[in-house]
Amino acid sequence: MREGARRVVFATLLLVAVIGAVGLMASSLVVDPSGRTWLQVVSAGAAIGCGITCTILAWRWWSGALTGDRRGS
Repeated sequence: MREGARRVVFATLLLVAVIGAVGLMASSLVVDPSGRTWLQVVSAGAAIGCGITCTILAWRWWSGALTGDRRGS
C-alpha cells in the first residue's frame, strides 16, 4: 500500500475515533434513556474500535520509520 493511501486510512479511522469520543461526551445531553444508551454503545464502539485499529496500523506501518528500517513497505 502506498504511503498516501496509508495516511488516508489512518486519518479516516482517527476521525471516526474522535467522533466516537465526542458522541460519548454528547450522550450526557440526551434525555431519553434508550437513546442515551444507544448513543453510548455506538460511540464507545467507534472510539475504542477505531482507536485500537489506528494504534495497530500506525505501529505496523510506521514503526520502522524511526529506526530507518523500512521492511514493511
